[in-house]
Amino acid sequence: MGPPGGPGGPPPWGAGPPPPYGFGPGPQPPKKSNTGVILGIGGGVLALVVLLVVVVALSGGGSNDDPKKTSGKSAAQAGQALGQAAGATYTGTYGGSEATFNVTKAGSAHGAYTSHGSAVTRVDVGDTTYIKADSSFWTAQGQSSSEADKADGKWSKAPAAAADLKLSEFSPAKLAQVLQQAGNDPLAVNTPAGSTPAIKMSISETTYYISKSEPHRLLRIEGTAGSDSYALDVKPLTGASAMTPVFTQLRSDVQALKNAYDPSINMLPMGKIHFGSCSESGCTVKGSVMPSSVGTSSNSVRITMNARFWGTGATVSTCKGTGTTTPSHETTISCRTSGGSWSSWYRSHNGRFTIHASSTFDATVNSSSDVNSMLTKLSQEQQGS
Repeated sequence: MGPPGGPGGPPPWGAGPPPPYGFGPGPQPPKKSNTGVILGIGGGVLALVVLLVVVVALSGGGSNDDPKKTSGKSAAQAGQALGQAAGATYTGTYGGSEATFNVTKAGSAHGAYTSHGSAVTRVDVGDTTYIKADSSFWTAQGQSSSEADKADGKWSKAPAAAADLKLSEFSPAKLAQVLQQAGNDPLAVNTPAGSTPAIKMSISETTYYISKSEPHRLLRIEGTAGSDSYALDVKPLTGASAMTPVFTQLRSDVQALKNAYDPSINMLPMGKIHFGSCSESGCTVKGSVMPSSVGTSSNSVRITMNARFWGTGATVSTCKGTGTTTPSHETTISCRTSGGSWSSWYRSHNGRFTIHASSTFDATVNSSSDVNSMLTKLSQEQQGS
């Protein structure tokens, strides 16, 4: 008998009647293919799990990096840190030109910048700002040519229009309060401040850059004062040693503020200048003046009279006198010239001769007592720093 299914051999399905056509046993897949299917399904489940984990992880961590949701907390931490500083230095631009400001915790300040092409030095003590600049600066501020000449190169009390930038608002104490009270800014974004990753947020009309990483610190402030914009990097000053140069500069400025010019007050001469006694030893003149009213102010105004004397040519001698009054009240001031140039000129004449004199009046502020009070205030600030 041959082999099963071969010539002379039994049927391949064994004994019995043959099955209907097409119902023979089909080929059996190898067992290893079942293992492959199981592994494939298992791999797909694993990939799905990993994908879900990654998506969930990414979605869950995003809120911690969204400045719209974290800017308030970051600002509060930056404000708390800044509030510990004894002062701060601000460097950058103001009005499109380089500027540097040093501000104490109490708000006294020294600044140096350029405005309308003029170098400007500024000092703020208490609620008053003083500026030293050339006449072109004052002309650009709207002062008349005569007033600009009087203020040229001298410490002068700044009119409100010349002090739009309120440096006292940059004191660490005030800025810290603003930052600590800030909420989240819905328009805050992540952006660098120089090379430092930062959160850029706005509070009122001022923009603040706060370091993105902890501990959060105030890095820069930007805004507009009047018609001039500013962009200033912030450097906190901590400890007495860091503040010593600042207070040294402030004292030097304040000591020069005696009889600072005040261009905001107009002087109205009341009549002509009058002569007193004139001799070889000297000559006295007096004049009356009334300062124009400045708003509703009743503060005293210190007035300086500058008189010059001449004969038929150039000025021979000068003198200066001071007086104090209040706005819209007249006062009379006198001064007497003397010295070698006057005596020599007087002796050079024989018989009758004519002496001419004229005077101008300037409104000034700060007596010696006022200056001493400002210096005392600075000493108290430094002791508390």
